[in-house]
Amino acid sequence: MLLAAESSLEEVFYEGVMHYDATVSMRLDWPALGGIVAGCLFAFRWMHVWRLGYLRLLAVGIAVLACYLAGFYFTLSADIHISQLYLPVACRGFAYAVLSATFRHFFQALSVFNMLHMVVGGVTGSAIYTEALQYLTADNTARYGAAIDSVAMPGGTGAVARMMAEFVPLTMEVGLKQIYGWCTYACLALLLLFMLYD
Repeated sequence: MLLAAESSLEEVFYEGVMHYDATVSMRLDWPALGGIVAGCLFAFRWMHVWRLGYLRLLAVGIAVLACYLAGFYFTLSADIHISQLYLPVACRGFAYAVLSATFRHFFQALSVFNMLHMVVGGVTGSAIYTEALQYLTADNTARYGAAIDSVAMPGGTGAVARMMAEFVPLTMEVGLKQIYGWCTYACLALLLLFMLYD
């Protein structure tokens, strides 16, 4: 569910904060494809060559998913170059492939997983992220917007307009970082549950 809704959150980041166009998503598809291929090969080797347990492979997939979320949390900024997003996006592809392939009855499990991923994750997760982003952006504007005072600005209303043009994307960026941070916490909690399971 996290993976499906993350793509809509990333689109908000690319278009709203970084002011990139749709070609950025296409440029990031190549690292995602590389991660997917690497994840499929790793899952095949884990299950059929090494013959290790499925639950530990799920833990590996969730750990890489946590790396993806933490990578976006730490690199999220309007000032970064697109190449800094290659590794987190490749981790997302790797985690998606590993989590999709980690079932004994592959095609049944894959259809159930993708149904949950596309329907529940894509619709519900996107709605949750949208509501969270609206709340956090308003909260951050209320918290940090008090520092902007049109009386204290030396340039008058023109300076306030310029300041607000810079301020609003930054509050949106902080909101996105907060969402990625909370998702990282949730993913790490899920990873701890898998590691506690014997």
